[in-house]
Amino acid sequence: MPFPLENLDIVAQDDRVKIDGNYKNAMIMADLVHGALYLKAHNFSGDYINTILQKDFVEGGLFTLIGALEDQVFNGELKFQNTSLKNFALMQNMVNLINTIPSLIVFRNPHLGANGYQIKIGSVVFGITKEYLGLEKIDLIGKTLDIAGNGIIELDKNKLDLNLEVSTIKALSNVLNKIPIVGYLVLGKGGKITTNVNVKGTLDKPKTQVTLASDIIQAPFKILRRIFTPIDIIVDEVKKNIDSKRKLK
Repeated sequence: MPFPLENLDIVAQDDRVKIDGNYKNAMIMADLVHGALYLKAHNFSGDYINTILQKDFVEGGLFTLIGALEDQVFNGELKFQNTSLKNFALMQNMVNLINTIPSLIVFRNPHLGANGYQIKIGSVVFGITKEYLGLEKIDLIGKTLDIAGNGIIELDKNKLDLNLEVSTIKALSNVLNKIPIVGYLVLGKGGKITTNVNVKGTLDKPKTQVTLASDIIQAPFKILRRIFTPIDIIVDEVKKNIDSKRKLK
């Protein structure tokens, strides 16, 4: 997996290695201390993400990553803004689901999926081991839909187990009389309408189904809690090891 950088500065001192690099307007800072790696990378473009993934996955946007690698487990948080997810089978599968269930008429939008899933601002709290990619908290504010949730991916099999809340805001007075079934919908404040979607299958062939909130199985979240460290602990640790130690030059 390539990580192109225009400049790279590595300094070793005592039991610590400090790494600084940049690529255009993007910056990366990392510290290797007692076998643990603390990383902060910010202002990376969508093109750079595609280069790393070696796949045309996102379009536009700015990305920031903060995290730590310790005992062969990487815990982190990825933040991004003004980007679009493209060539994403899961999103297209969700669009098809929305278009085929009458009670989800409020989520239909002619622009949904046409140019990918457009995100105004979002973040994903995650952890990764050799076996799993754990998505502890997904929080996406989109132009057509908002998506929140959690789940887990088995990396060797590409198997998915995600629980998502899909939300939109509509003029309720104009659409509620058109909804034949409202059992799968939760009506919130400010006209926000939410439904729950369970995703299984694989990354290439995801299977989505609408479910009641009371029917959501907590198995993925329990696995996350057992394998990965809570992100607030990780973020505090990263900040301490990068920000404070860099003052001690």
